[in-house]
Amino acid sequence: MGSAVTIRTAEAKDITSVFDIESKSFGNEAFNLRQFRYLVKSPSCLFQVAVIDDQIAGYLISLIRKNSKQLRMYSLAVSNDFRGQGIAQKLIDYIKQVARSNGYVFVTLEVREHNRLAITLYQKNGFVQVAFRPNYYAQGEHALVMRCPIYPNNLQH
Repeated sequence: MGSAVTIRTAEAKDITSVFDIESKSFGNEAFNLRQFRYLVKSPSCLFQVAVIDDQIAGYLISLIRKNSKQLRMYSLAVSNDFRGQGIAQKLIDYIKQVARSNGYVFVTLEVREHNRLAITLYQKNGFVQVAFRPNYYAQGEHALVMRCPIYPNNLQH
């Protein structure tokens, strides 16, 4: 295994690297630079990057809604150069801890119904499908809505 992974809040200087990962991961459905510039400054957004040896290896964007007990994972991607090193897992662990520390009841997300790799990772982390969104993505691809319960202070109910 390589160097240690550090997770920190994204900064404006990270956007080019994040955009590169986004473009390679999501193609023509990728966010554009303007959207990333907005998200990195948005008070309703938690924008984290995973860094290895001063390189952005992946990122996670989560959205906060006032008076909501759900934290929404909005976008998660890992650079092709760093896949298979547990970075997505570290980002999920991080956001679940943030949710737990801040009193959220659930972490939610949408995922393409055919993205088996991501779905398997989410299921391994306690996410279960709670809804189906037809034609959610371009080209009419459907989304699964998944949710993971967060128990305060690690108490299992």
